[in-house]
Order: sequence, then C-alpha cells, then structure tokens
Amino acid sequence: MWPALRSFGVAGLAQVVVAETGEAVGLGATKTLVLSLLVFSGVLLPLAWRGAKTHSVEAKWSLGRSVATGALVGAANFALVLGLARLLRPGAGGGSPLAAAFTQTNGWVLAAIVVASTTVIPLAEELFFRGWLMPAVRREVGDARVAVALSAAVFAMVHAGAAWAPALWAGLIAGALMQRSGRLATSLAMHVTNNTLVVLAVLLGR
Repeated sequence: MWPALRSFGVAGLAQVVVAETGEAVGLGATKTLVLSLLVFSGVLLPLAWRGAKTHSVEAKWSLGRSVATGALVGAANFALVLGLARLLRPGAGGGSPLAAAFTQTNGWVLAAIVVASTTVIPLAEELFFRGWLMPAVRREVGDARVAVALSAAVFAMVHAGAAWAPALWAGLIAGALMQRSGRLATSLAMHVTNNTLVVLAVLLGR
C-alpha cells in the first residue's frame, strides 16, 4: 500500500511543480491546467502499470462481458449524476476547473483536454486506484470492502471542488465492479464511457 501512495505523491508533486512553473512564466490558467494534468498522468501511468502487475487478480468475467458491463454502468452513472445535478443545482455550471476549460479554449489545447479526459487520465487513474492501490490495501487489511472504500476516498480527494461527491460515488462503483469481475477492463470501460459522455455533453453545450 505504501509504495502505491508514495508513487502517487511523486506524481502529485510533479503536477504541482508544473502548475507553479506555468503560472510563473505566464502560460495561462487553461494551458497550465492541461499541461499539469498530462504530466501527472504521464508520471503516474508507468508507475501504476508496474505496480498493478505485482497485484494480479483472478479474472471472474470474460473480457467482453467486462467491457460491456463497464460501459453500460458508465453510461448509467453519467445519466444519474447529470440528472441529480440538474435537479439539485438547476442552472449551475461546470463543477471543476477542467470542465470550465472546455468552454474557454479551442484548437490544440481543446484537443489535448479531450484526449486527456477520455483516454490518458482514465487509464492512469484506473491502473493506480483499482489496479494497484485497491488490491494492495486488500492484501494489507484483508477486507475487500475496506479496500474499495479507501481507494474511492483517495480517488474523491483527487477530484477537489464540486466533483468530489460524484467521484466518491464513481470510485465505489468502479471498485465494486473491479472486485466482482476481477478485471480492470470493467472499471476502465466505466471510467472511459462516463468521461466521454461528460466531454460530449460539455462540447455540445458550448
């Protein structure tokens, strides 16, 4: 568990350094945000890949079933969160700086945000949270429910601001899917589908 958290700290530190440097050189808030997220994911991805390989889990579902179920759950989660957001906060804007960045930029920066949000970030986060941290915690404490809850809590902490509650919910569902299926492809399909639908909704609403 601790090697996973240390690796996460390294990626977070790299993100902070890039963010501070971007602000210092006048790169602009949106470009700095995109660059810092890409650096965070780029540092975390190889570390999480290596860590996840040391915590292999026995597959219980076929790959096709895992991907299909994850995609369906991701779409349902998007619809549920969007519906609740409109019910509880009618007329509210995007809840995160990344969501706001979609409406403030165009060109290669927008393309980078789309690619990062729908592929790079979900892959890095799932490899770390469900592929490495969750099984590491389970091995440490011997309780799958604690592992799912702790990985979801850390996942929510990363998504600060108004996005923490949906992130906590999504983290719990993704962890349960991973635990039930034994395949990271299930939670990854959920994450990619959810993020892709969020991106499409934001772009269509520009």
